Amino acid sequence: MASKRPPVIFAGQDDPIDSEVIEVAYQKGLAYARRGLARFNNTGLGLHLTPEDVAHTAVLKTMDGIRPWNREACPDLFVHLAGC
Repeated sequence: MASKRPPVIFAGQDDPIDSEVIEVAYQKGLAYARRGLARFNNTGLGLHLTPEDVAHTAVLKTMDGIRPWNREACPDLFVHLAGC
């Protein structure tokens, strides 16, 4: 049986965030990045980013406090990651 991952505390936050919430937001962010990059790639700009690059960067910047997450103003982590 797989063990559940412990909650995570993002920089600047007091309350831990359940790992499953982060995983769901990441998966939604990955789908969002796929759609966004597909539009850019169709313009011929030839970006050299993967959807994984975009989603990982958004999550890591939020976890490190580079993209501060105001949970009162934007309670949905995915909405924040997508540019709340």
